[in-house]
Amino acid sequence: METDPMRINQRLLNLALIGIVGLNEHDDGTIVLHVETQGALSFCGRCGVQGTVKERPVLKVGDLPICGRPVVLAWRKYRWECPGRCRGSWTEQRPGIIELRCTAMTIRAGHWATRQVGRHVRPVSDVAVELGVSWHTAMDTVTFFGAVLINDPSRIGINAHCRCRRDIDFVGHCDVTHDMGWCCR
Repeated sequence: METDPMRINQRLLNLALIGIVGLNEHDDGTIVLHVETQGALSFCGRCGVQGTVKERPVLKVGDLPICGRPVVLAWRKYRWECPGRCRGSWTEQRPGIIELRCTAMTIRAGHWATRQVGRHVRPVSDVAVELGVSWHTAMDTVTFFGAVLINDPSRIGINAHCRCRRDIDFVGHCDVTHDMGWCCR
């Protein structure tokens, strides 16, 4: 059994070197987890000197729901600058948190949303409500993570069902590995 609060936070979040420093709730029930990097250091890429903290901007990204309630991670990042002023400032990056700045969701929330829409055939609007993000944010994220799956050449067997005429149903089995592209039968 884990008893150290910082390790419990890290295990709950499943994000290395990220700890919860606070929590608040919005009137709509959204949980806001205030997180920051633990033990952050950064060095100038030009001269190698340890950077000094210039500011601590907060980046808010949607995360997985907790107990059916939307969650926002308010990540207090580090913006560094070189003490020797040999270059401009740079901002802390954590690939485990977000994939693209435009997605406005954590990677794990993006994968979860993509599974909900793709595998479980849930409407994007329902997933967006559950995550507490806009429809556009959810759709952009599902498109981003889903494109990798759709463009995977090892995918075979997409079934399409359409009603060509009122009295005839058509089911097509498509082989995406066929030499001529999509070959529907």
